Amino acid sequence: MQQAPINITLDIDWPMLHKQKQTLFTLLFLKKAPTEEEAKLLDGLVHLIDYIQDEAEKEGVWKFPKGDE
Repeated sequence: MQQAPINITLDIDWPMLHKQKQTLFTLLFLKKAPTEEEAKLLDGLVHLIDYIQDEAEKEGVWKFPKGDE
């Protein structure tokens, strides 16, 4: 599969992405159940990752391991 750069100027809320990453690290290292707010932040992060993967697949730089996920 050809490696091509992904346009990182996507419409990303960078402060939100940073907060989501911090939440993920906190939950992973403390191994505690997420609060409702933390769960919403993580849900947003999952959606962002899905979007990035979908765009990468369209550009031919990513393919889901088991087909369309």
